[in-house]
Amino acid sequence: MRVAILTPYYPPEMGAPPARLSELALRLQMSGHNVTVVTAFPNRPLGRIMEAYRGLWRMIETMDDICIIRTWIKPSAASAFFVNRLFTDLSFMFSSALMTARLLGRQDALIVQNPPVFSVFSARYLKLRTKAKVIIWCGDVWPDVLIQSGQLTNGLLVLLMRWVQIYGFKYCDLVALTNPTIADEIKRKYQCSPVTVWSNGVDTNMFTPKKRSWAVRESLGASEDNLLIGYLGLHGRFQGLDAILDAASLLRERKYLRFIFIGEGVEKKRLKEKAKQLRLDNVVFFDQRPKNEMPDIVASLDISVVSLLTRMPGTMPSKFFEALASGTVPLTADGCEAAPLVAKYGAGLLYEPNDAQSAANAIISFMEMSQVEREDMRNNVRDLAMRFERNKLSLFVENSLKALVDGTKLPDADW
Repeated sequence: MRVAILTPYYPPEMGAPPARLSELALRLQMSGHNVTVVTAFPNRPLGRIMEAYRGLWRMIETMDDICIIRTWIKPSAASAFFVNRLFTDLSFMFSSALMTARLLGRQDALIVQNPPVFSVFSARYLKLRTKAKVIIWCGDVWPDVLIQSGQLTNGLLVLLMRWVQIYGFKYCDLVALTNPTIADEIKRKYQCSPVTVWSNGVDTNMFTPKKRSWAVRESLGASEDNLLIGYLGLHGRFQGLDAILDAASLLRERKYLRFIFIGEGVEKKRLKEKAKQLRLDNVVFFDQRPKNEMPDIVASLDISVVSLLTRMPGTMPSKFFEALASGTVPLTADGCEAAPLVAKYGAGLLYEPNDAQSAANAIISFMEMSQVEREDMRNNVRDLAMRFERNKLSLFVENSLKALVDGTKLPDADW
């Protein structure tokens, strides 16, 4: 098959969509399919196009034997003001359609990252030009998730975005969601094409307990006796990191606890200042680390923070899977799709989002476990990860694409 992927997020950017889409592209290419990625010049999370890509309107490069077509985008920082992000999304909508259709030629399938919602218009144009079957792959459904998190309130903009989603879901050939809850919700709320579940997942060979390293722990300032609690990822408004800082403040007298924050984002400067004002000597912020260092760091933590600003049904944080595969206990915000898995399989700790005392209590409960209980939980964590192994999930996506292109029955989703 000839498969194109349309997304503004792609390596060398880091985060859930770049990882998910690049790993899928690589596996499809290795399975013998011809994959082309249409993406933007890398600019997240700082809102500046990376130096090697500046001053260009379009660029074609090869990564892992995959053709990457990059087009112009008006950058804005991840989690910047919503209006700024709208202009960013609109700029990529126009450039990705107008600068790539001729280069793509005929395609069998076009996978579209959503959000941003406006990519449905460039996808519609590319569908007409390439004759491809269009699959909209939703990590979060806008504007619903923005309303849940308090980023938007009902009004004209919400009506516009919902109309755009209705348009996109109606005229694509398949809607793929990342978990069954959000898939069921979409079926109820939107008139749309067939719906399936393409879950997030994790490379269990890349993220593994075998990469736990005392040298890495020492580089993060943790001694043998420390319990190392880490947040790795975007420091944005959705993440609700104030509660974790406040939990660190509540636990400051427990000197063997160490909290680290690794990554960038628009909230990082404020969070660092808050930690300074609170005189949190148990908290250290680090710059963003390269992707290839992440598996060693996650495996070297004792607890990996999977935080959210509020309860967000239908949301499945990708860093949850990386913690599972690494055998690191996830401290997970309740109210997301990871929470029932934590509760059912004893695979981690739960806290009420935006509640520092709840987060502190969850950490204390882990500290009070026996060594045997901790090891049992780590084993549960790793066992659960194998259900979301990336190769297994990529094979399901490949079979879904083949069925869609051939006009046969879609395979049943396995959650």
